[in-house]
Amino acid sequence: MAPGVVEFVFKLAEKYFPVSTILNYNDTTGNSWGDYHGAYTPNIQLVKRLQNRNLRVDCLGLQYHMFMKSPEAMLKESYDQCYYNKGYLLERMDASTQEVNIPLNISEITVPGNEIFGGEDVQCAIVEQLYRIWFSHPMNTGIIWWNMLDATSPYTEGVPEYSRGENWYQGGILRYDFKEKAVARMLYHLIHEEWHTDTVLDYEDGKLNQFHGFYGDYDMDVSSD
Repeated sequence: MAPGVVEFVFKLAEKYFPVSTILNYNDTTGNSWGDYHGAYTPNIQLVKRLQNRNLRVDCLGLQYHMFMKSPEAMLKESYDQCYYNKGYLLERMDASTQEVNIPLNISEITVPGNEIFGGEDVQCAIVEQLYRIWFSHPMNTGIIWWNMLDATSPYTEGVPEYSRGENWYQGGILRYDFKEKAVARMLYHLIHEEWHTDTVLDYEDGKLNQFHGFYGDYDMDVSSD
């Protein structure tokens, strides 16, 4: 690409989008997790470059694509470190926010669900652990799936072919016919049941009335005699 193309894009975005728009730099940089070198990680250096040119960057997106061609590759030490090591993942997220002083999000996700990698149950088990790690980080603002449906990733042409391009991984949370996979049911449980606060509070006049719940906006129904 031409020199300065990223600076050019951020200038356009800041000029034409409302001030409330979140400008997110979304990058895979070889691999956002496997190509980690602390403060010298490529996407951290790029965001610093933008900031040094007085360009507004509100958030850093870290893609998480498990694009390996074989289960054996997933078990190599380098992959095991960057994809499954909880301490490593949290360290990567810490560095990404501390070095550039902005929040982050997990901006694209592919976890294989095909039978070669163990099928939908293995995909579900991996995603559950990842979501618990990502959700726990105080600077994480979102977790964004890459393709919700199998066979809808890039390189799909005409009749859906599960073997074309990224669709070989079957990394969606739903099958192509919209039927739920195990991972969809698990995510529903986490988001709508486990990470959800629904409670009843009996008000006491003159006392501190409070409840403990997950951070967010709440709807409140008040009943009184």
